[in-house]
Amino acid sequence: MKEPLLSAAPVPESNHDTSKSASGRPSSFRSILPSGSADSHSNYSATSFSNQDSWIKHPKVKENWRTVIASAVLSILGITLLTTGIVVAFTPAIGYQCLIFGTIGLLCLIPGGYHFIYIYCAAVGRPGYDFENLPVLR
Repeated sequence: MKEPLLSAAPVPESNHDTSKSASGRPSSFRSILPSGSADSHSNYSATSFSNQDSWIKHPKVKENWRTVIASAVLSILGITLLTTGIVVAFTPAIGYQCLIFGTIGLLCLIPGGYHFIYIYCAAVGRPGYDFENLPVLR
């Protein structure tokens, strides 16, 4: 029988939680994090709207539902036009249709996708994302 590549060596003591399983490995990712970074990760769940509720039920999302719908429509339209541009590029037709579809698709996808993802992240409470940072939702 082959020996494992990594042997279970004694781990030096530190000032954070070092709960280990029987194999000598940390029992969770949080147990190997320094105490300062574990606190920053715990703020994520504390600032989120609710772990059980859908992000769509957030009061700011309900208040600005037209903006959310517009960003979703722009994203879908952008993906559709970009895909159409790619498909047209592989057809034997001569012309610049693929560039037109691709350019318009990107012009729709970039702002629509940005706002939609930003609104989602702000609604679930991700650190660094806030509704006040979007001028459309102030």
